[in-house]
Amino acid sequence: MRLSELEWIVPAGLARHSPAPHNRCSVLVPTNVAHRYGATVKGGQVLRSVWALVPCLLLWASACAKGGADEPRPSDSPVRVEVTNQHALPVEIYAFGSGISQRLGTVDPGMDAHFVIPANLTRSGSVELQASPTASSQRFRSGALLLAPGTIVELNVAPRLFSSTATLRP
Repeated sequence: MRLSELEWIVPAGLARHSPAPHNRCSVLVPTNVAHRYGATVKGGQVLRSVWALVPCLLLWASACAKGGADEPRPSDSPVRVEVTNQHALPVEIYAFGSGISQRLGTVDPGMDAHFVIPANLTRSGSVELQASPTASSQRFRSGALLLAPGTIVELNVAPRLFSSTATLRP
């Protein structure tokens, strides 16, 4: 079976990540197939004016182009807060972010609790957590925390509020 080489230039707009303005691609096709679609063969080379093969060649050209790796997408995993209350009083836990404050819940003395920070608080910048004992004017504020989806915040409310900590876990 005789083969003829069919060569064409893929315009830069069709070839993704092309190093040059044009990308050359070629394919070997049986000469009888080239004749079937109206191509003429001169000296073993198929002329570029094979209009019947153009749609097939464009599909094949897209396969020639380098495909980029899948870009990371934001995860839908929620940001969780794990609170350990070592304080003598129950504490109210709040989250502040994007100009919004959200009460997460109450944690009784000596207890642990798990909360989820609403996604609308974490999308546009930092979030700050606050622990406020119910019968006191004192409070602990974590400071600004940059939270990515799936992050776990460990909030340890100490017996003395100023010793409390907020730690991020991926």
